[in-house]
Amino acid sequence: MQDLNQKFKGTDASKGVKKVKLGGHLGDLEYYEVNGVGYLFIADNDGEYETYISIVRASDLWLLGRYPVYRSNGRFKDIGWCAINRGYLYTSNGPVEGLAAPIYIFKIDTQNIVNKNMFRRPYAMLRLQDENGRDYKIDYMQGGCFDKQNHLHIANGYYENYQDALVWKPVRHLQGIHVFKVPTDYRQGEVRKLSRLCKSNQKSGFKYKFDTLGQEPEGLTWWDLDKDPRAPAKERGQLHVILLDNDSDTDDLVFKHFRRNP
Repeated sequence: MQDLNQKFKGTDASKGVKKVKLGGHLGDLEYYEVNGVGYLFIADNDGEYETYISIVRASDLWLLGRYPVYRSNGRFKDIGWCAINRGYLYTSNGPVEGLAAPIYIFKIDTQNIVNKNMFRRPYAMLRLQDENGRDYKIDYMQGGCFDKQNHLHIANGYYENYQDALVWKPVRHLQGIHVFKVPTDYRQGEVRKLSRLCKSNQKSGFKYKFDTLGQEPEGLTWWDLDKDPRAPAKERGQLHVILLDNDSDTDDLVFKHFRRNP
């Protein structure tokens, strides 16, 4: 394991620093174990309608394959994230909004992890709604993850969102972290409605503050650092979210940590 506090360039297998070549633009990824073996499932883009879930063996970064992703009426145009819970992979074809743009659910073939048809047809779909039963829109999808209680956490946002920012009417209230409680099993072909439990804000409590004129939400993960003795003294909590600060010369990564209320 490489110490991120030390400067490092290139690869070094002796330190566990390796690389694997994938598509032109990678989205959020997920680590998942199948029959005791750890794999990385990666949202992988080579351009419009050139969308894949790439599967990499985590131990040695061996690429098992890049598998095309399809919805009910054709190939995904864009894929920016994926998250896995209890044998199901969740993702979307770009933004999410009601039944027209749902979250698609694929069933992982645990008997044949290199099944080339695994992402050819969605197993089920989720129609997201707000607390009042209205279709819920999430654009600029950046990442997703699950906790141990089957809560799906989604991060969205984009730093070049100028449609309102040009007149300084930030759209930050539409972006951030969104939380949903998902089922643990599905019937094949079903569409399940899902109401939002909560969302982050810019001020207090569940606070995930950022400036859309330069700062961009990125991926997130669930890792209970309160119970992990390997965790650094200052980093605690369970939900960890990246914020990218885009600059003209160099970019900065900010890691934000959240603790779940009992």
